[in-house]
Amino acid sequence: MEKTQTQDRDFLERYYKEQVRKRKTGGSMKIKIAMGSTGFFWKLIATNGQTLAHSETYSSKTKALQTAKKVAEELSVVVKVEQ
Repeated sequence: MEKTQTQDRDFLERYYKEQVRKRKTGGSMKIKIAMGSTGFFWKLIATNGQTLAHSETYSSKTKALQTAKKVAEELSVVVKVEQ
């Protein structure tokens, strides 16, 4: 009986840690900061690589990054800066 309880507890710990990891990374969704011809913008990328949304153009990378971080926090996704 005790072995089963230990296995169940171990399973639940692993499951919980995986869920926390997924929440922190948003699975595979990402927000990328990119530079366009008129300035910087962010785009929300789905797990299949499709762009789901994008921002307006910002005059500086800092402003685009600030907004992207706010969006990422709301969606629990990762911000990735493209070079």
